[in-house]
Amino acid sequence: MAQKKRKSKKQTSDTKITIIFVIVIIISVLALAGIWCYTHQPEVRVWLFQASQRAEQFKEELASDGQQQEKAQHPSDDSLPAKDASDGGEDQSLLSTAVPPASDGLILLPSNLAFPRCAAREHAPDHELRHFTDYDICYRESYEQAEWSAYQLERSELVKNASRSDDFRQDPNISTGSATLADYRKSGYDRGHLAPAADFAYSQDAMSETFYMSNMTAQAPQFNRGIWKDLEEDVRSWARKYGRAYVICGPILDEDAAAYATIGTNKVVIPRYFYKIVLLPVYTDESDFATPDDCSGLVARAYIIPNKKCDDGYESYRVTINEIESRTGIDFFYLLDDTVEEKIESAVQD
Repeated sequence: MAQKKRKSKKQTSDTKITIIFVIVIIISVLALAGIWCYTHQPEVRVWLFQASQRAEQFKEELASDGQQQEKAQHPSDDSLPAKDASDGGEDQSLLSTAVPPASDGLILLPSNLAFPRCAAREHAPDHELRHFTDYDICYRESYEQAEWSAYQLERSELVKNASRSDDFRQDPNISTGSATLADYRKSGYDRGHLAPAADFAYSQDAMSETFYMSNMTAQAPQFNRGIWKDLEEDVRSWARKYGRAYVICGPILDEDAAAYATIGTNKVVIPRYFYKIVLLPVYTDESDFATPDDCSGLVARAYIIPNKKCDDGYESYRVTINEIESRTGIDFFYLLDDTVEEKIESAVQD
């Protein structure tokens, strides 16, 4: 009888070991399959990225609901909404709401004013936000380039502490993979910066980040080294004159990717036009400039320029911001008071 019990216990132990072994094998196979899918299937990476974005949005909605309930229980007498003191945070530039004009007639300038509202706000497919240290982009995988880059340029940053690094490299943080150097090689097109390297010469690290291929677009050499370069240089002059500038630029992608000529194995789209928008705050004096959250006026300059050699100057291509919004489907400066926004976006200013 004792021998039978020992045999029964041994059989039970062997069965448990077998089950554990089978479970370990199954988990290992699933893990390897998951790693293979993530590495070799771009749609899996896209799905995971979108899932994480939805989870983050749900988390933010829960937090927002909690804040609203708290405000309902403890109402405030403040007439103006509190501004976010942080310049960072996931998608913060897309989640803020517009700020009304100040009671003293000054125009309030919310943090992250440069960052536009696009389909990435709704976590739409083929729109991936990429946050760098000093600028942001929205990457479009189907076009293999960003549809906008945005940043704020300060007068104090217009110093040359770094030399051009030319360290072009693929961006490992684009979930579907960015364009590569090979896509541009012998294509006849320049790797044209959206966020210009020279605007970030105040820091070697900041400048180096502009050489990720996610910040590149296919530009005709005569365009990139001619009219576009002239405009970039004058933007820095305007930032020096006015004290700061909000800069947004990108390709006009108003057709499906299949409608464009492409270069490289990744089919990098060759845009037909590029746009650039520059918003310049006007300050009454240095004391006013020292308080960057408001200003006395705004100067807006917007351009749509063909991607080719242009014999005339960039001023020949002035347009309204509304026209760029219509062509791109992107909402610029939506954080401004609606009246102020409409005024600067509906007219070509002198």
